[in-house]
Amino acid sequence: MRPRAPTIAIVVALSGACATPPPSSGPAAALTAREKVQKTEPLAFEAERQLNLAEKSLANLDPDAAEAQLETAQRSLRDPKLDIYPEADLLRSRHTELVGQVPSVRQEVARRKLAADVAAAKEKIEAAKGDLASFMAEVVRKDPGEATFKRADGALQALRESLDEAGPLESRDADYGKFAIAARKILEGQRQTLEKRKIAVAVDGAKHEIDGGMSVLGAALQQIRGRDIATSDIERARGAAEQVDSALKRSDEVADKDVGFAKYVAGARQKLAAARKTIDDRHHRLNVDTQRAKVESSRKIMADALGRLSAKDVGPSAFEEAETSVKGFRGTIDEGKDLEDKDRAYATYAGGMKKQHDAALNRIAARRLEVQVLTARAEISTRRELLGEALRRILAPGPSEADFNATIEAVSAVEKAVDSASELRGKDRKFAGYAVEVEKSLIPARATIGRRKLEVEIAAQRDKLNAALDTLAGSIKGMNAPTDFEAADGAVNGVERTLDEGEKYLGKDAKYGKLVTDARKRVAAARQQIRTRRDEVAMAEQKAKVQVQRDRLAELLTALAGFSASDEQFKAAREAVDETNKALDEGDELERRLRAYAAYATSVRKALADARKKIELRQVAVDVRNRRLLIEQAVGTAKLRVTDLEKPESSSEELKGASDALVSAREEITAGAALEKRDGQYGKFANASRKQLSALQRALDEAAPGVRFREGPVAALREARSAMSAADGLQDEEQRAAYSSTLEQLQSCQSDAKDMISEHKKLARQSFVAGRKNVKGSDVAKQCAAEAKTAKKKLAAVAQRLAFYEGPAKHFTNGHNLLTRAEASMSDNARGESLNGAIRAFEECVGEGRILEHKYPGLKKKSYDVDGRQVTVPMLVKACQVGAERARTMLKVPKG
Repeated sequence: MRPRAPTIAIVVALSGACATPPPSSGPAAALTAREKVQKTEPLAFEAERQLNLAEKSLANLDPDAAEAQLETAQRSLRDPKLDIYPEADLLRSRHTELVGQVPSVRQEVARRKLAADVAAAKEKIEAAKGDLASFMAEVVRKDPGEATFKRADGALQALRESLDEAGPLESRDADYGKFAIAARKILEGQRQTLEKRKIAVAVDGAKHEIDGGMSVLGAALQQIRGRDIATSDIERARGAAEQVDSALKRSDEVADKDVGFAKYVAGARQKLAAARKTIDDRHHRLNVDTQRAKVESSRKIMADALGRLSAKDVGPSAFEEAETSVKGFRGTIDEGKDLEDKDRAYATYAGGMKKQHDAALNRIAARRLEVQVLTARAEISTRRELLGEALRRILAPGPSEADFNATIEAVSAVEKAVDSASELRGKDRKFAGYAVEVEKSLIPARATIGRRKLEVEIAAQRDKLNAALDTLAGSIKGMNAPTDFEAADGAVNGVERTLDEGEKYLGKDAKYGKLVTDARKRVAAARQQIRTRRDEVAMAEQKAKVQVQRDRLAELLTALAGFSASDEQFKAAREAVDETNKALDEGDELERRLRAYAAYATSVRKALADARKKIELRQVAVDVRNRRLLIEQAVGTAKLRVTDLEKPESSSEELKGASDALVSAREEITAGAALEKRDGQYGKFANASRKQLSALQRALDEAAPGVRFREGPVAALREARSAMSAADGLQDEEQRAAYSSTLEQLQSCQSDAKDMISEHKKLARQSFVAGRKNVKGSDVAKQCAAEAKTAKKKLAAVAQRLAFYEGPAKHFTNGHNLLTRAEASMSDNARGESLNGAIRAFEECVGEGRILEHKYPGLKKKSYDVDGRQVTVPMLVKACQVGAERARTMLKVPKG
């Protein structure tokens, strides 16, 4: 919907605009003067608009904005062209008047700002003084707490900060300076009062704390002066003394500020020192008595443990217990070492106890040596009896290895028993002689063991060698399987190991030496027999492996001779050749050693080479047949796709399909390039197919431009016509967008059609379907150009209409509405705001109307409907000028 002004307003405004101008001396002269005035009107209107804005800024006490607006207006007023404007002098006079008002406005702004700053500062300071007075009233009460002092400190700080913050105002305002001096005096007086009150309260609190601590300390001293006291009583007294000391330390800062309280603290410290000395004396006496009791208790425990060492069968636990008790006794004595330095009587007592400790250690050592000697002799005697029994067992017929080991262990046991008591030899002379006698008796025992062990070992070795020879004789009969050869090799190795084991006995027994010579001859003969039989069996097994692969290869070669041999069959045949060769390679070692197997392997390899050649020849034949079929199918498909392009309705998708089909056909030919060198007939077939594809490519290249032209310019022409037809029924904004888009499409159609025909001349003679009639290619660009002119005209008409209704007409309606609102307003501020808004709207109407007249000269004679009346742009501009003048008049004259 277009904006509409009320009918009465439009009639009134346009009546002034349509009034008959005064007669002139001649038509040509009147027209020239009018044109000159019209040329200066934009400058005058802009200068007047800036003067109005500057006047409003000064009224709002904004001199900076007013100066900028006056500077802008002055640029228009200096223009010489403005001299012919009827109201030029009036505008310049008004500008001079407004410039003269700027300094006074600035002074008023500064005065008001200073008064406001002083009032705000006083208000803030008065509030801080009130808070301070309130908190100081709490401070002077009987028992102010820490929170009360903190609040008072905060109030002092707040007042100080408020005064400092407003400090610059003292030199700018004399009354405020006096006010600030008075406030600072109050601040200092309250600060001193607060500090004195803090000291008084701190002194009272410190005295109360110290007196309380001294009372507790006195009660604790009375308790420890009695006869029966405990460590806890001492600790309690010390704790009370520490409490008093802590309280005195905390009061030092306060004492520095109050002389009377400092004397009180000094006296309290003297009392504390005397109390601590009493506590230390009582603590020392308690420690001495307690330590004596502990030493006596530990000495009794030691005496009981030493008495138990006199028993006949005293064990290690008794000695450990005695040593522990002695060690504990000495530890208890050492616990009182500090007391020995402080108390002479206790030091004498402790020296006697240390002598008893040393005597106890000597007694334990003597009794331990006596017990150790008795124990060692008994242990050695028992071991010697066990050795005699072991010697009797190995001298009997058929002694076992365990018997010999037991005898050797028995000798070692006697030696260990003697060695374990070696420390006792230096401590007891009789025991030393006994140990030497025992060591001499072990020499003949060792000799008996060695001689008897050699006799038994040689007999066992002879039996073992005869058994190994019997095993070898049985294993070399009937050797066929691998396990048979392994058993034979194992038997040979068994005889040789047995011979090696008995090597140490050769010089010690003649019969055993003769047996060894015979055994070595039998081993050499057996080895030769095993080697010969193993080669015979290995060659038979290797031939059997190769024959299995040859049989499989023969079956696969027979299958390849069929018509439909597959890639899998060729692959299997080649793998069979490789597997047969691999089987032959497994016999390389036999081929080097055995002449018979070497001749067999040579004949098999020749047969394998012939088989591989047959496979390759058959592969080529099959590949050629398959490749021919693929190429024939691909070329046939490409031919059909290219033929379809001759139809009038062929599309770009079909064009792409034909191109893809040609590419696929060429790829099929390229895939068989290797076969052309191996088969001459196939090479001729491939060349013929390439020529056929080249001909199809030429046909495709000739058809492609027509398809692209049909889907490009021809389709664009058809779509643009349809879009313009549909746009005729749309609203203005939608029409403008539709015509603009269609114009771009038609211009692109015209350019594309010319370029494509220039590149492909045949397109000009081709006929294309564009709507209901066919059109030649050479006419497409012309029709696109004709349609573009039509679209451009329609677009210009819509643009002019939109520019009128969205510009001057819209501003006229806004100005009139604001003018009506001002007439009905009861408030001077609201009335002034509406009138200023109306002036701005009418001025914008005049400015944009003038721009439209210059931009679209045809608009001066063209009329538009504004609320039922036909109005031209000049008529609307004149109506806006009248409206602006009316608003200015109303603004100067107060309502009523």
